[in-house]
Amino acid sequence: MVTSILPLPAAADRPWASLAAYGVRTPAEVLAEEGDRDPFLIDGILHSGLTLLYGESEIGKSYLVVSLTTAVAQGRDWMGHRTNGGPGRALILASDPGDVLEYARRFGDTDTESVGVTRPPGPDDAAQWADLAARCEGSGVRLVVLDNLYSYAPGKDVNKNAEIGVALSRLDHLIDRGIAVLLVHHTPKNGGKTPAGAHSILAKARHAIALTADSMTVHGNTVPKTVYPVWRQDGRVVGIGEAIVSTPKEKKPKQPHQKRADRAAQEREALAALRSLPQEGNSRRGIGKFLIGKVHRITTPGEGLELAKFMENTGSLVWRDGKLTLGERA
Repeated sequence: MVTSILPLPAAADRPWASLAAYGVRTPAEVLAEEGDRDPFLIDGILHSGLTLLYGESEIGKSYLVVSLTTAVAQGRDWMGHRTNGGPGRALILASDPGDVLEYARRFGDTDTESVGVTRPPGPDDAAQWADLAARCEGSGVRLVVLDNLYSYAPGKDVNKNAEIGVALSRLDHLIDRGIAVLLVHHTPKNGGKTPAGAHSILAKARHAIALTADSMTVHGNTVPKTVYPVWRQDGRVVGIGEAIVSTPKEKKPKQPHQKRADRAAQEREALAALRSLPQEGNSRRGIGKFLIGKVHRITTPGEGLELAKFMENTGSLVWRDGKLTLGERA
């Protein structure tokens, strides 16, 4: 937790008072006002900014939303992960027709006073989103769920960054007021493992949850990629197993002497293969194609051509009368 020990000066005396209308503050002012905000609403699972929850249709995303939202509304831990900030209100924006009633049925009618359900404003109505955000802040809403991206922005092409980016920007009204947002989305119908559509969808989120039939993977800017096995009952996630944290392998750059050694080995293999060719000569491209599959790591004509040029430089191949032949070094 980072806080300022100095009181903030009066508004008129602040260093950037002339730009206050644009929200300009010094770092000290930002820390004094927001420095005690936890990065997660639910530790390691639900970010205090924007979290993207994605997976196949009918994989249980909406029931997972109910589980996470209930933990926030009641201020209780979620499957071993601490919920920060105590109980708080949560608002579900259900964009599919009939989903307001479906969500009401999933939550039930007991101890749900802290949960609200309605339809979202349209993606082109910036003023209504701004008003909604202001009212949420005034009502103590800590989490807003938008389920789902497709039906929220039906007229937008999710494969075009410019179009879907405008729809996603409406969520900034909430995030800028310190309200966490959980955005529900799908994977492609062809069975892909990443969110459907443009890269800007995943890039917009500070954190993401990928849900499959047997696992829940979290990844983002503030935690390493972590996989949790999931336990289900009637299709719903009712428990998660021990975390499996992925540690990125450090890619060691190849040393120059290793590259030279690899090239020398390729040259020896190429010479052995080329001795079976007629000695009247061949074109560079012809030799490049000939070496495919006969020399390790030569799988394309371009790679073979590069090796042929290397062998010219070493004297293994000699360019005579418009054709390559084995040189004296060979």
